[in-house]
Amino acid sequence: MHYCLNCGQKMRTDAKVCPFCYQDQRVSTRFSPRGGLTTFLLCFFFGVLGAHRFYIGRAGTGILMILTAGGAGVWAFIDLILITFGLYADGQGRKIRTGVTEKILFFLVCAITIG
Repeated sequence: MHYCLNCGQKMRTDAKVCPFCYQDQRVSTRFSPRGGLTTFLLCFFFGVLGAHRFYIGRAGTGILMILTAGGAGVWAFIDLILITFGLYADGQGRKIRTGVTEKILFFLVCAITIG
């Protein structure tokens, strides 16, 4: 027995399609193909313009970020925190994978800004 890559239900090891959600098991859909480091850098440098939102497929909120200058920078900063800790999702609800690099960059940025 193993678990479905999409819904997490138990299924037979040799099954190619989940009998519960009908998701093909040869491809994981839980995580976005968009890169965490790219998303992080776009948010850091162009966050108030919503560049990272356009990159992950959320054009509607990207336009809102342009109109509000990223919520005066607050919205962009919150997105940066969410990206850093792997809590950010793309336009289809799939999580953006992040690693140690994003966390180190985030803490360096905070240390330089505060210090």
